[in-house]
Amino acid sequence: MKDNSKHTPGPWKILDGNYSPKGSIITINKSISERICEIRPTTDKTSGRSLNYNANAYLIAAAPELLEACIIGLLHMQDYLKENPNAFPQSEIDFMENSISKAEGGE
Repeated sequence: MKDNSKHTPGPWKILDGNYSPKGSIITINKSISERICEIRPTTDKTSGRSLNYNANAYLIAAAPELLEACIIGLLHMQDYLKENPNAFPQSEIDFMENSISKAEGGE
């Protein structure tokens, strides 16, 4: 499987402490000068509770490593399947392949 990644390579870091009138903004950066994204606090319109945007920041910051782990895991699964063809359900292989494709800009 070739690397089709077009995203900014990791690691990505969480930098917070920026302030706006609506609250703290969390930024995900490759470096101090290379911003990946900003995450702003939002409020659930139904409950009025502030949504946990910290968890979203951790997930986004981990994305490059998660993608790499999926690619490596899939390669190991495919190698193992050569000797043990029924070791994993096809649905699990499809899920891994589709998730990787989605992360790389596919459908």
